[in-house]
Amino acid sequence: MEKSNDEIKNQNFRNRHDLLDKMSMVQYFETTTVKIDLFFCGNNHYIEQAELDLKDIRLAEKTNQRIQSATRTNSLKIENIHEAEVSDFKALLEVKFYEARRDFGFKTKDEFALHEANELELRSSKLFNWFPILEQWVRYLRTGRKIEKFNHSPQTRKANAKKGGEAKLDKGYGRFKEWADQNNVDVLSYQNVSNENFSTAVNDKGFEISAKTAGKYKKKYLSERQNR
Repeated sequence: MEKSNDEIKNQNFRNRHDLLDKMSMVQYFETTTVKIDLFFCGNNHYIEQAELDLKDIRLAEKTNQRIQSATRTNSLKIENIHEAEVSDFKALLEVKFYEARRDFGFKTKDEFALHEANELELRSSKLFNWFPILEQWVRYLRTGRKIEKFNHSPQTRKANAKKGGEAKLDKGYGRFKEWADQNNVDVLSYQNVSNENFSTAVNDKGFEISAKTAGKYKKKYLSERQNR
């Protein structure tokens, strides 16, 4: 069923504001002294792609003849990092509490932590699925900064992080390989090309990917070919 102009207008409006909320949340985890990456491809890459998506959505809103989604950033969800280090959360809390005490008069860190957890849960719980680290941060603030995951040994945390990274690499690589096969992209011809140039070539062909991720996919692809 064809959507009316009002339905298209409302959907584009929601898409734009959803994207702005996500961009704001990524920037929340970056201060002048602390930066917590939410994506394996890096926060900066996400923001760059989000700005391009935002431009496309605003262009579509001029006529509202079609629905424009945040196609670039939606594809980056597979790049999510699922767990941050407690040391990063401690550092972020110090910065956030300093700002809240200066600007809003909070007296204690515990008072601020509970308030911040409530506010984030009220305003941003819809983003928990998009940013696993956000939900982890809220739990950290709410439970006295004691999270069961942080009681694991450093070796266990490192192993879990490695498994999570490998799983995401496999999932993303599967999509990339399928796309390359369908579009007759000869990855072997890029084996001596820098990751940045390979990434640019792939992006130009319609598959959004960072240089870092492009390097991983190319390495895995070449390894598979050598083991045949």
